[in-house]
Amino acid sequence: MIGYGGHSYDRAKFAGNEAIQLDSEGVDLDGDNIVDGFIDYWDISKPKNTNGTFEFTATSINNAAVSKSTSIYIK
Repeated sequence: MIGYGGHSYDRAKFAGNEAIQLDSEGVDLDGDNIVDGFIDYWDISKPKNTNGTFEFTATSINNAAVSKSTSIYIK
């Protein structure tokens, strides 16, 4: 999942259960030494679900009042 907030600013759920964030790494897409976003890695294995909606919310590191959310159904 690609987010803008990075690590402690992001939240995710899968099938209604809180996902555990494993890692977050900054990404510089154009080589200008400025982080353009973050790739977040999530553990959605517990409790065991075979399908459901993955919901992700990224909150800006500059302004906690600004956030973006998205979701996808995983089958």
